Amino acid sequence: MRAIFIFMVCKSYPMANQQEEERGSANSELRFITLDLMKIAQRRKMAFEKVAQEFVSNVYSLEQMLSASCSAQQASRPRVSSKEKL
Repeated sequence: MRAIFIFMVCKSYPMANQQEEERGSANSELRFITLDLMKIAQRRKMAFEKVAQEFVSNVYSLEQMLSASCSAQQASRPRVSSKEKL
């Protein structure tokens, strides 16, 4: 039974490996962000939670600005019919 388990663990699963790499990369990024937020909190003499809330709020604000900007750019582009493309 143990040999089967070892085989299953060692067997390569491309999708699982890719997901694990992405998860690992995301965790690494979160660690960097957390360390930076901790440094900012210490410099400002604020609680980490307050600084983190401000960061998250800024992320959502940026997302909304980018979304609005993309929508405005798409709306301002001249429409080209499929006949004109040829």
